[in-house]
Amino acid sequence: MRSPARFVVAPALAVLAALLLGGAAVVVDAELVNVKVTRAIDATSIAVKHDVRLTLENTGPSPESSFFLAFPAADAVGDVVVTRGGGASPTLLAVSPAEAGESPRTAAAVAAAMAAGAALYRVALPGGLAAGASDALHVRYLVADALVPVPAALPQGESQYVRWTGSARWLSPYPTRTETTTVAVGPSGLTSTPTEPAPVSVAGHKVTAGPYTDVPPYGASAAAGGGGGGGAPLRLRFLLNQPLLVAERFVKTVTVSHWGTARVREAYWLTNAAAAHDGPWSRLDYTRNPGATSPTALHSAWLRLPTSATDVQYRDLIGNVTSSRLRLPHRAAGAVPAGTALMLTLRYPMLGGWRDHFWVDYLLPVATLLRTAPTAPSRHALVLPAYGSSWSTELPVRALEVRVALPARATVVSVSTPTGGGGGGSGWSVSRDTTAGTLSFGGRPTIVFRASHVASGSAATAAAGAAGPTDAIVIHYVYGLGGLLAAPVAVVSALAAAFLALLIARRTTLSLTPPSAAEVALAASTATTLATARAAATALAAVLTAMDDHVSRSASALGKDWAPAAAAEVATLDADARRREAELAGVASRLAAAAAAAAAGGGGGGGARKAGPSKGAAADGVDGAATGAAAAAAAASPEAVAAADAAAARVVSLVRKCAAKRQALVRAAGRRRGIDAGQVDPNDFAEECRDTLFPTVDGLSAAIDTAVRDLLDG
Repeated sequence: MRSPARFVVAPALAVLAALLLGGAAVVVDAELVNVKVTRAIDATSIAVKHDVRLTLENTGPSPESSFFLAFPAADAVGDVVVTRGGGASPTLLAVSPAEAGESPRTAAAVAAAMAAGAALYRVALPGGLAAGASDALHVRYLVADALVPVPAALPQGESQYVRWTGSARWLSPYPTRTETTTVAVGPSGLTSTPTEPAPVSVAGHKVTAGPYTDVPPYGASAAAGGGGGGGAPLRLRFLLNQPLLVAERFVKTVTVSHWGTARVREAYWLTNAAAAHDGPWSRLDYTRNPGATSPTALHSAWLRLPTSATDVQYRDLIGNVTSSRLRLPHRAAGAVPAGTALMLTLRYPMLGGWRDHFWVDYLLPVATLLRTAPTAPSRHALVLPAYGSSWSTELPVRALEVRVALPARATVVSVSTPTGGGGGGSGWSVSRDTTAGTLSFGGRPTIVFRASHVASGSAATAAAGAAGPTDAIVIHYVYGLGGLLAAPVAVVSALAAAFLALLIARRTTLSLTPPSAAEVALAASTATTLATARAAATALAAVLTAMDDHVSRSASALGKDWAPAAAAEVATLDADARRREAELAGVASRLAAAAAAAAAGGGGGGGARKAGPSKGAAADGVDGAATGAAAAAAAASPEAVAAADAAAARVVSLVRKCAAKRQALVRAAGRRRGIDAGQVDPNDFAEECRDTLFPTVDGLSAAIDTAVRDLLDG
């Protein structure tokens, strides 16, 4: 058995040996050879796309389970996708950064890559590569910010030229027998024809370098220049009149709810990396011919959203002045593909060097993202795209962040990131956080995914072909019925607790001291006074009802004489009603006097005794009760004073309503007597009763009944 110390010393010795070799070529795996390499580079957008097809041969005596890929360390490499085999069903291979601590062999490979100015990645070969066998591999990736405007600033109306610097040879840790590189530039072609490194040929808007034979490992060393062009630099300058749009940052937030929808927010921080605008700018010239006067400005764009997206909203920092229009899934026109598309027309064109920040919100049916195990209803798998919406223009993202907020009380079981190296050269990083939310007690568990140098609507999805989607984030978690019902139960419990607290508060006092004897006496005397008022109000209501009955019968017997006895009965009832009104008025006066005395803070017995009339035995009883109430009010609380004032107001209102009805009934009795005396036309009286008197009397009857009920309930 090997000593553990050898696993520490061996990598260190390998690294030291590689550093001592300096810039010399280091053969990492002499057994692996690139038999043929064909590169196609698309430099027509700011994210330069590399498509590499190679045949890898194992010339050693033993199988190989993986191989290494090298990229220039200075390049912003992203969306790395490696597939194996051709045809309709290629196999997607896993890509991961190579770590020096994995093995002595890996440590030596990493050290050699560092010496050559390259970053090294390991690609797994499922099933291995047998000795003497070869395999067809397909490598795709993009390099962000690879185009540089020259000059860096332009006035309005000038054309933009860009420079791309790369290598005519592919940077590889293995020897290459033959290779060819083709670079596609803008449709207008090159400003000059390159001749180095020979052989180089130009056909239309394509530049072909090679073939080159017997290229040693790291033959295109990245240590000598940007883009890996130190060993075989290839510099191209060409016309490219288009905006160079870059997302400095992109944050996608998905809030999952098991009640039916998932809310998605895509936030963009954009920069137009085209040549910066220099000098004055004419809106008039731009309106006449936008393409000619501002060819590098972003005028409009569209985003392709999920087909099931609803409630789409657009916002930006300058007040939503951009015109937005939603094209439904069943409609397609021009360059806009089928599907839900958000059309954006910028009121202010985004010139070179300008920045903008906006966000798009929409809802998705959670059923389109969620998978539930049939045998375990509480176990769920959330599958959602990691990247943003597809754009009408190439949009590389320098910093990507995806935040997935699960329902509160959900338990995360496992997390899967996109495969195929789609997260860029540095891969995906996963962390956990908590997001506060409405009725989310303790917060929502949140999974945060981060990557760098990817493309919005990443090329990794299409690059995998039939191998399946590679941009999916998968989160397995447990969320049962208890967690689903927790929020509704909490709401119902809170409402029940609020009602219970209200009931308790109405039956308790917040005072820290018990009520005084004077306050208790005031409450008792007020209750006694109101009892007397209730009796008087009930009697008054009976009197008015009798008067109403007499007048109603007289109106229905217009053809007969109204007996003098009936007229005398109405007069008697009128006098009785006036006496009851006086009693109630006295009660109101005494209650008001008691309240005034309590508010003044002194004994008010004398004032209360003078405040109202003393008519009848009932009035004398009320006077005595009110006097006691005023005497006790010297130390009464504001609440007791307010209660006495409210009772007085109710009594006064009752008196006014009763007096109004009594006067109407007396007036009607007088009109009836006028018929018997020949002073009033019976037909006029009948019409008046039908149109005016009886509706008024009925309304007064209802009003007095309501007033009596209010007083009795008080």
